[in-house]
Amino acid sequence: MTAVSGPRQRVVLVDDEARARAAMAQTLERWGFEVAQAGDGAAALSLVRALRPAVVLSDLFMPGHDGKWLLEEALSEGDDAAFVVVSGRAGIAEAVEVMKAGAFDFLPKPVDLRRLRMTLDRAVDRQRSRREVERLRRRLLEAEGEERLLGEAPAMRELRGLIERVGPSDASAVVTGESGVGKEIVARALARQSPRAEAPFVAINCAAIPGPLLESEFFGHERGAFTGADARRLGAFDLADGGTLFLDEIGELPVDLQAKLLRVLEDGRFRRLGGAAEVRVDVRVIAATNRDLTAAVADGRFRLDLLYRLNVVTVKVPPLRERGDDVLLLARGFLDGYRRRMGKGSAELSVDARAALCAYSWPGNVRELRNVMERAAILCDGDVLRRRDLPEELSGRANAEQSLSVPPDATLEQVEQSYILEVLRRCGGNQTRAAQKLGISVRTLYNRLKG
Repeated sequence: MTAVSGPRQRVVLVDDEARARAAMAQTLERWGFEVAQAGDGAAALSLVRALRPAVVLSDLFMPGHDGKWLLEEALSEGDDAAFVVVSGRAGIAEAVEVMKAGAFDFLPKPVDLRRLRMTLDRAVDRQRSRREVERLRRRLLEAEGEERLLGEAPAMRELRGLIERVGPSDASAVVTGESGVGKEIVARALARQSPRAEAPFVAINCAAIPGPLLESEFFGHERGAFTGADARRLGAFDLADGGTLFLDEIGELPVDLQAKLLRVLEDGRFRRLGGAAEVRVDVRVIAATNRDLTAAVADGRFRLDLLYRLNVVTVKVPPLRERGDDVLLLARGFLDGYRRRMGKGSAELSVDARAALCAYSWPGNVRELRNVMERAAILCDGDVLRRRDLPEELSGRANAEQSLSVPPDATLEQVEQSYILEVLRRCGGNQTRAAQKLGISVRTLYNRLKG
């Protein structure tokens, strides 16, 4: 028999017969296990709490607290060790009872060492898998903790209430809001509230994929559908079958593909590129956009029937500048998360840093705040984050009211264009917000920039 591979796995060995326990311990150590011994259930429970073993190998009948008591106590405390119970006096009824109580396996005495070794290997594999799943679950929860919809602003409370009402339905929805507000986070929250919560969540950014490739991304293709299609490829609708498909930047979807998307939404069928047979799927679609889709319909860039089919419910995500003190709540959460990953302790926000964070307009919304706090976590060495640890546009080191850099002989048109560019810069490149600040339409803004 080969030794256990990888780090030595811990086994708590429990038997009131000292000689039998010592002999079994020698066998386990020869197999590569790290063994801790106990003569009764109470002593073993202390070892289980302290050592978090992979396996507990316990006799069933012992004076005082027996093996069944140990099993029930440890499992009630949430321990994830695999319990292997052995006994020379137990009948079928006792064996069934301990298995129902949560034992991994039951072996009769005298123990068949080959069977025991196989049982221990399986128990270790299961424990490794369970702990890996738990580790990944914790990481996911930590990530979601940073991404969840925090905030006590009235708009955020209203948003969470809407998600709770809309999520359990199967209706399509359009999530709207400025760039960086967290529209995908809202889409994932809607999916978690639905009966499809355990099914796939597939996300596609319609603006990030070239138009000619989008159809294949959506519907997949068959082998030979085009040059380079050497094998069948499943598309997003295949992958999201039974679950949720999130279409970000839906306003960028080419018009010709909009018709094909509409058909899938209406009857749940599509054909892969190069395929003859129809594929049937059951998918809930949630779309997102920072564009005005009604205006896009008026301009002929978006189909009205598709808008009606998608926009059963509109979920509007408020910009960060309208969320008041939520800025500080989110900033602390991001700061703590980044410092924890860097191995640093927690840090407080100084009064001047809090004032700077609240005074800033956050054109890039939550995404910009996250980036700012990651930078601050790197630069802040102490346990207090100060204003000087923030970027210039927040810290005040750059004069926000500085005069425009234009030559003295510039024309009025050049001065106007320089001013527009400065406002656009302060709005993080967001043309809609810049136009609002300037009191002009986006189209006028675009025309003025073209000169």
